[in-house]
Amino acid sequence: MNVCVLGLAPLESCPAKAVKVFKLVGRSAIQRIFELEGFRLRKLKSHGAGGSEPAVLAQQFMQELPETAGEEDVTSEAYIRNAFKVWENILAVEEAKKIVLECERLWGKQSPFYTMSQLEAVMAKCKDPAQITFGVDCMRYYVEKKFASTGEMSSRNLTGKTTNNRGLLDVFLEKQKLLHHLVHQWLETQPLDAESKVG
Repeated sequence: MNVCVLGLAPLESCPAKAVKVFKLVGRSAIQRIFELEGFRLRKLKSHGAGGSEPAVLAQQFMQELPETAGEEDVTSEAYIRNAFKVWENILAVEEAKKIVLECERLWGKQSPFYTMSQLEAVMAKCKDPAQITFGVDCMRYYVEKKFASTGEMSSRNLTGKTTNNRGLLDVFLEKQKLLHHLVHQWLETQPLDAESKVG
């Protein structure tokens, strides 16, 4: 199957027919991650823990889904290992999972979580469930309110690869710290009654 159809090449470099097919059948990273997790669970049941290692799964996945054979990005050990990291770090956080799936449902290929590199950026910057949830919620909010386009939610912009490793996710996490300070430390020092502080 063509790399353009699988979404593994920039669409602007692909023939119009391949772009049309990709838009119809291309899978998002989230869809692929759910597919791989289901595949891993089946192999755990049939082969035990040894059958669920990324290297083994990559080989078996390619054998059982021959239409993806040769597409290294989809069936490589590295891709599968990263897919399981996203499953265990982002999709294991229930609130973050709801946000990511809602974006997928509402926006499809325009979701800010459409590619594996965007999901990897969240894992690189957000180190605990609270940060992950806040980070993905800000990404959703920025796209929803048109503060940023989906294209601006690239891995490069999210992690700050061209801006001294300070990207959008760093901005979001600083906002989280500021919010925490205002709601807790700062608010406690203000001469307000308890009801006003809660409200």
